[in-house]
Amino acid sequence: MSNKRAIVPLLVGCLWLVPGLQSTISSVLSEAFIQVSAFVAATLAIYYGISHHLNTLGLQKWINNKPYREVLFASLMGVLPGCGGAIVIITQYTKGQIRFGAVVAVLTSTMGDAAFLLVSQRPQDALIVLPLCMAVGVISGLFTNRFLPSPALAIPSTNEQNGDTTATSKPSLHTIDILIAKLSIVFWCVLIVPMTAVALLVAMQYDVNGLIGLPEHSIETLGAMAGFSCLLL
Repeated sequence: MSNKRAIVPLLVGCLWLVPGLQSTISSVLSEAFIQVSAFVAATLAIYYGISHHLNTLGLQKWINNKPYREVLFASLMGVLPGCGGAIVIITQYTKGQIRFGAVVAVLTSTMGDAAFLLVSQRPQDALIVLPLCMAVGVISGLFTNRFLPSPALAIPSTNEQNGDTTATSKPSLHTIDILIAKLSIVFWCVLIVPMTAVALLVAMQYDVNGLIGLPEHSIETLGAMAGFSCLLL
């Protein structure tokens, strides 16, 4: 797997060496990291941090007992600024923990990063648009659950309910994979707070370089470097 993943940064590096593509590659990497990766990482960190420190099994059962509850929850996650909420719901769907209607609800109600701009620049309009998005998401999700078949939900095993995961076999990891995983954790622990703050300011159309007194395009250059580092990790 590590060898296959190395193909992507290798291709990006080759493209960067092509005359005339340096600025384009740097811009793409910078925007991908600042406008997408930072928000997704922050949302997932909050979600999985809460899940790790709280027993969410009871909440999950309560939501799954009534299909409309998970649709409401998914729509609420969808209207959160950024695409992190959608990624959380899709992840739960791939694990068989929610129905397909929740997927439709979150993808219908989400505005992505555009919600940051709307909330910051036109909050009065956001008070109208976001509830409308959520309402449309709920209706779409309920319609999907009613008329389209959905895969059966995965039932947690007894060991999982008791917090015992020793019975589950885990694939052995190579030393390089362990090292990469540790480097990735350190990378995000160091950058997640400052880059999320920068991403919020960029989404609100502030000149971050000017605000903190950096030379022009400094944040963009750092974002491109961080984006390429993500490919390596």
